[in-house]
Amino acid sequence: MSYEIVYDKQFIKVETENGLRYVPMVLCGSNNCYDLNGRRDRSWFPFTLNIGLLGTVAEYVAYWENSRKEIIERNNAEKRDAWHTQYSDKSFGYWTSIAINGSTRKTSYGNTVGLFKTGCAKALTIEQLNNENVTVVVRSGYIFDKNTEAFSKVVASDKELLQAIAECNKKYEGTGITTTIEFKGMWEDKPSKLRKKYFGKVEKVKVKTVVDETYRIRVGHYGYFLKETSRNLKYNSTGKLFINRAEVLRKLEKLRSKKYQCEFEIEVSNKPIEIFI
Repeated sequence: MSYEIVYDKQFIKVETENGLRYVPMVLCGSNNCYDLNGRRDRSWFPFTLNIGLLGTVAEYVAYWENSRKEIIERNNAEKRDAWHTQYSDKSFGYWTSIAINGSTRKTSYGNTVGLFKTGCAKALTIEQLNNENVTVVVRSGYIFDKNTEAFSKVVASDKELLQAIAECNKKYEGTGITTTIEFKGMWEDKPSKLRKKYFGKVEKVKVKTVVDETYRIRVGHYGYFLKETSRNLKYNSTGKLFINRAEVLRKLEKLRSKKYQCEFEIEVSNKPIEIFI
């Protein structure tokens, strides 16, 4: 069965008269189409669903919520014979013919909704894309009639984008020819670089603080609690230092619940120390 594989995404953030909207641009291709090198074909295009070229986070989430509901209703209405497959959120891609960086069976409902949520959260403006040498183009979709003139316009702002979409829609009104958007200069390794540049983790700045009271957990006569592993309990002569009373009490309760063959006891130190948190 044919299905679509989503390899990456880079949504476009657009300010409109009705508020913020997003163009859900994805790098995508069919599982059974290959290029001349034997590699699965893929290209950038807007994943419009039935919403259109621009939508909101709420609209995208609602679309998938409704799709999930309809799939479950159809599944429940089927005859439960040997051919029946029970619906599962874990294999949502199987029911929608979508694979996100893998197989349809491993594309969950959460993966699918998350594609649009994170896509919107990490969307870039046309100006930002232009600054990264990525060009946004509004153009006509597939044209069957060779005598029909194609439409293509490079846009450099939200206003130009909306105007170009309206112009293309009007030009082909009633013909069945769609309006679409494409990237120029968006190489496959570029989205990850853009995310790292614009949405990289902000390094947490640690502040030196004086703590008046600290805690350690004594492990019988062996030493002080250091950490737990999947197989064992580790301790040494210094152990782990706790600065929060509630945290050390939770850890003590957890250790006691596991019934280790030793006694645990909290030791309190009222000697002020300087730490970075």
